[in-house]
Amino acid sequence: MSTYTNAFAQKKPERVPYIWQSIEAASSEAELDRLLILMPAVYKWEKDERLAYLNKARKASITISKNDSLIADIAQELALFYVDLDSIPKAISTGEATLKHCHSTEAKRIIYNALGFIYTTEGDQNQALTSFFKAVDEARKLSNGSETYSLGNISYVYANLHDYQNAIKYLKLSNQHAKKLEKNEQAYMLAYNYADIISWYLEMEKPDSVKLYIEPLLKNTKIIDTIQLSKFQDARYVVYITLAEFYLLNEAPEQAQHYIKKIRAFNQAHYNQQANILEAKYQILIDNHLAALKILEDEKFSESYSEELNKLKISCYEKLKRYKEAFQLQKDLTKYQKERFGEDKIKFSAFADAKYEDLLKNEEIKTLKRDKEIDSLTIQNQKYIVFLTLLLVCLSLFGAFAYWWRFRNRKKLSIYLQEQVDLKTKDLQKANEELRMLSYVASHDIKEPIRNISNFVGLIKRQIPEEKKEKLSFHFETIKNSTNQLYTLIEDITRYISMSKDSSIKTAPVNLDEVTNNVFFALETLANERKGKMINHELPVLESNPNILYVILKNLVENGLKFNTAEIPTVEVFYQEAPDHHQIIVKDNGLGIEKTYHNRIFEMFKRLHKRSEYDGSGIGLAIVKLMTEKLGGRVILNSQPGHGSTFTLQFPI
Repeated sequence: MSTYTNAFAQKKPERVPYIWQSIEAASSEAELDRLLILMPAVYKWEKDERLAYLNKARKASITISKNDSLIADIAQELALFYVDLDSIPKAISTGEATLKHCHSTEAKRIIYNALGFIYTTEGDQNQALTSFFKAVDEARKLSNGSETYSLGNISYVYANLHDYQNAIKYLKLSNQHAKKLEKNEQAYMLAYNYADIISWYLEMEKPDSVKLYIEPLLKNTKIIDTIQLSKFQDARYVVYITLAEFYLLNEAPEQAQHYIKKIRAFNQAHYNQQANILEAKYQILIDNHLAALKILEDEKFSESYSEELNKLKISCYEKLKRYKEAFQLQKDLTKYQKERFGEDKIKFSAFADAKYEDLLKNEEIKTLKRDKEIDSLTIQNQKYIVFLTLLLVCLSLFGAFAYWWRFRNRKKLSIYLQEQVDLKTKDLQKANEELRMLSYVASHDIKEPIRNISNFVGLIKRQIPEEKKEKLSFHFETIKNSTNQLYTLIEDITRYISMSKDSSIKTAPVNLDEVTNNVFFALETLANERKGKMINHELPVLESNPNILYVILKNLVENGLKFNTAEIPTVEVFYQEAPDHHQIIVKDNGLGIEKTYHNRIFEMFKRLHKRSEYDGSGIGLAIVKLMTEKLGGRVILNSQPGHGSTFTLQFPI
């Protein structure tokens, strides 16, 4: 996971090398700039020289710079380098000391996020969570999407405790905030997060959930593959590991080997260790346990791989029937898990236990007070027992009589209500039959005269001399528009009646992308006339009715283009995941709607504009509401005049 953003990743050092020790960086801002321009090159220096350089840059930035975000960036580089050197106390003291110089929200966010990573490395999960949540609070004030980094890092704290459900929850929240980032940064974070989500689902043994995220992972990886900055290298590395693990678990050795080779192409020690672990898994998959064990025993792996390494060795020992070695290693692994994972668990549970003890003490105090009050009232209560008993007997007799009387009246009322229901049912059946006849007449007997009127007006127009056509053109156009409006009205009424009496809706898996593209194709002429745009964003497959969804989306998109005076009318369709329902959102930059009319616009024939301004039947949104409810969902409108409208369609999962 990316723990921080490298503020110096896009700077280019001067071609002429400087002997940085001779730069008096604390003397002026110009000298400080001369020193900092070398920052991207320090990653290739020896550790001692790099450490001395970072310390000098930090002291100079505190003395000279008025930009506390720059101070925080440099301190972050130094603190995280201390982590690489296994000097955790120095890393923590550097971060905490820098907070005294940080007054801006951005600077605090940077340092709190770095401290969270340091505490995670140290194994102090409580402090890690505290620091990450502080970073999230600061990032929210900025409203630029930077909280996505800290939210992603919080997931690692939970993943370290094998609480993968909470880890995935925070990664999904991180994805939502990543949408505020610029394109390259967004792709970088999404690739990271999707890779981690897949990893956690693999740990939870949920292959169906894994498959949902493979495509978006590859999509964002293609974007970062086009970026040359070194900052994005670690994202590619994590993606390749995830895909290799995925194909190994799905018993696809050739695809897995492809990504193992990509990891080796990084040609770095840490990456090579991970490639060797994957190579061992590959050998196990093809049943070559001896080769796998040779890799695992020859390589000197870092401490971070010890748990996974031992699990793989145990698997190989068991297959090779070296049970004594497998048993001993299993004992070592169990001990390691108790010392590392168990300790983290205790840190969290200790806090909960302390709170629980406080609650027990408070309850005990309350119980003692209550017992004392009960004792003082016992004697007084005994005086009323006989009186209350007699009163209770009288009330019971009265209650029994009242119950009998009520039962008798309710039985009469029930008979009367059933008779009324039967009468209303007959009336309703008759009304439905009349409605069916009206629908038939509307769709056949009324449409035919309208078509005849339109056709004969066209014939008359062709027979009138050219010199008179210009004078009568307004009248012909009025007749044409009126017949079109009447035809549209009949179509919408027929559709509304048909839907209102249809109680059975068949559902199937629906590709929202295809449905939306069909809507866009149908409205392409209108969009061209209005010089507008129609955009859809990563729409999933869900269980629904494709025909009904088509009609709903067509009405909303058409309204967004039609009721719009923007220079470029724009309608966007996208999907948002929620815990218990699907959310399809249609957003436009049109006229907007007064809050007073938010409920009324879904009524039949309700129009907010004159027919001369905007054509239509006034039934479109009534159809949207009816069809959405037929699918078990609801429509939510968020709109203000001059700021467009957002229609949210919520359907149960």
